[in-house]
Amino acid sequence: MPHLVEPIHNVSPHECSTRLEACLEYLVAAGAEAAKRAVTVKISSEWGLRMKRISVELARDGAPPDIGHAGKEHSLAEVINQTANIRRMLDVLLWIRSDESGLKNHLVGVCHPSTSSGPKDDPETDLELSHHGVKSAKFEVTDVVGNKDGNNKEATDLKKLGFINEITKTANLPLSEPPKHRGFLVVSEELGKVMTGKKRWWRSDYPPVVRYELQESSSSTLIFEVFSM
Repeated sequence: MPHLVEPIHNVSPHECSTRLEACLEYLVAAGAEAAKRAVTVKISSEWGLRMKRISVELARDGAPPDIGHAGKEHSLAEVINQTANIRRMLDVLLWIRSDESGLKNHLVGVCHPSTSSGPKDDPETDLELSHHGVKSAKFEVTDVVGNKDGNNKEATDLKKLGFINEITKTANLPLSEPPKHRGFLVVSEELGKVMTGKKRWWRSDYPPVVRYELQESSSSTLIFEVFSM
């Protein structure tokens, strides 16, 4: 089944950015049209039923080639969520292309703009970079809203990046060896405050399992590098 935005493979960070920018522009325009229709829904006891069924019409004409649902309809709520994720992914790619990242010469091996769905026996992260002779890098990107991490996204992403074995303290076992790649959590300001302000076993145990280093905060997107302890 096609993704809203298909995975992008084996391109430079610049090309990946250019392709994602085209997808974002297309989805925002389509989503804005659906939002206009949502405003016209009359206030009644069926307001929720009708709002839930407002769909985004993804026209085939003018659709970037990376759009997987061109010519179909899609949930407005899902388009809103995915455009937010794509915006964060673009912020990451902008930072990657900077001298400060140490990653600007890496190749984008895979980018999952709207979902991370690699093979079950070798799950891919949202963004993976590689460069011969240099450490590879893996990123998990999320747009959690609010001042809580109710879905335990931080622990889930740490596990996917390979820095913990399990998301609960009782089930977690020490890693046989630390990850050989650089790992990054890309989050909203809200989740960033949770990550730095609340005690979690992987950060507050003595000794801690991981530590974070904030690499970028010039926009509303925060990029934390993860280090094994």
